[in-house]
Amino acid sequence: MTEGIGVAIAAYRAGTVLGACLGTIAGQTSPAAQVVVVDDGSGDDTSDVARRWASILPLQVVVLKSNSGVATALHRAVEATDTELVALIGADDMWLPDHLETLSRVHRERGGIAMADAYRWEEGKGIRPRTFSSYHPVPNPSEQPAAILRENFVFVGSVFERTAYDRVGGFRAEHTGAEDWDLWIRMIRAGERVHSADRPTAIYRLSPGGMTRDERIRAAYLRMLEEARADAATDAERSAASDTIRWLRARSHLGLAHAAARRGDNAEARREARLARGGGPKVTLEAAALRVAPNLGLRLGERLRARYW
Repeated sequence: MTEGIGVAIAAYRAGTVLGACLGTIAGQTSPAAQVVVVDDGSGDDTSDVARRWASILPLQVVVLKSNSGVATALHRAVEATDTELVALIGADDMWLPDHLETLSRVHRERGGIAMADAYRWEEGKGIRPRTFSSYHPVPNPSEQPAAILRENFVFVGSVFERTAYDRVGGFRAEHTGAEDWDLWIRMIRAGERVHSADRPTAIYRLSPGGMTRDERIRAAYLRMLEEARADAATDAERSAASDTIRWLRARSHLGLAHAAARRGDNAEARREARLARGGGPKVTLEAAALRVAPNLGLRLGERLRARYW
């Protein structure tokens, strides 16, 4: 393997955003040794946009014939790198100029998974004041094997050793939708620990998500966590996975209650809200409001989610 950092990007119909992403990679104070973009069967100009940067970046573009899912595309992207370290970035995300320099230093000093903190940005609304790590602080190293099963506290914009990635089998196609969380769980179980930069060096683009997308992601999380619970090595890990599974199931019922309330089916809204148990204070509060008055529950849910990551 060669020295330096290889950047892995999975891109699907990203023609309108990929140029900005690659521009921030080109502007790094510590240049990437390699950049691999996998066009996941986009069928648009994604690969053409990527190739425009070939004279500026050490770029390789891989085009898949059909859409295989982000886990497969990321696996192909990492597989195409031959560097000691690998950095991940979403095709619609961006880096501040010292991102790679900062994470290289974190990895050099502490090893393991060097994680960026990230500003959150939504088109038309600007940068939000709270960062990823303010919502999801990185636990102490000794707590991480159980804590990673409670929530994914690892921002996807991280740097890690290629050998550590290969040791656990990399991204797995069967867990598309939960691919990065699944990877971090297995890497932490294998002995890697997460160390965060002390300030944000990335910009995470917030994308609007509807109920169908949210339910699909929750279903992917549930499948992955049920497998992770079955593979747990300690009671603490099993308990953490079980707590998260209960929360996700409660959140799923709450989502169905909201959908029923929006279409005016108050009886169904109340029925699903009664099933939203074990989801913590916010879910419990929303569910109670939906049971009493579905319209009130909808308004309360919108106000609470405006504060979520």
